[in-house]
Amino acid sequence: PLVYTLRRECDPRRAMTRGLAEYLSTRYLDAEGGRRVVFRSVFADWPDAGDRAEYPGCLVSSPGPVEYGGGRFGSRVDEKRPLDANTLVYIPHEASAAVQVACWCTTDEERVAITLMVEEALTPVEWLVGARIELPHYHGVRGEYLLESQRVSDSDERVAKGERVVEFTVRARCPLVRVRRFPTAKLKVFVEARTPGASSGA
Repeated sequence: PLVYTLRRECDPRRAMTRGLAEYLSTRYLDAEGGRRVVFRSVFADWPDAGDRAEYPGCLVSSPGPVEYGGGRFGSRVDEKRPLDANTLVYIPHEASAAVQVACWCTTDEERVAITLMVEEALTPVEWLVGARIELPHYHGVRGEYLLESQRVSDSDERVAKGERVVEFTVRARCPLVRVRRFPTAKLKVFVEARTPGASSGA
């Protein structure tokens, strides 16, 4: 069974984009002619000013709203898991969002290979539609990702720059985790010493 942790470096939105970006950075495709295609740079949300993008590259972001589902006001929270004697993890909602995966390539052939690689990465097994990715930086939950759409984005300006872009929309979801800590009970022991034969009366 999945074991939750107290590690929380980000919120669910960031966890879903970061988890997918890290996963895609490990994927590859063996293309025709024995050439292995990989992303040379992958960013979650937006790169820092000093970051250098190399092609083929990928930006994973979620600019739209995060939706909370799986519960209604006043309903019981069914999923509760103790971490230890004083800590309880519970899941009041599920967070879901549309994640954008924008891929920049230098040639149309490279874009085709990257498209195939992303499609394979998000449908990795024959017994499950979509992909499950562990998110260690947000309580160790497991995110679920489902391909929704893909479009090629070309323009005269991009063609002149040698850019070929393909963009995917992926539906992502993960548990919204809350942690409750209980005070630790402290046992106090009182010792009363008496002299043998002494009376306790007045």
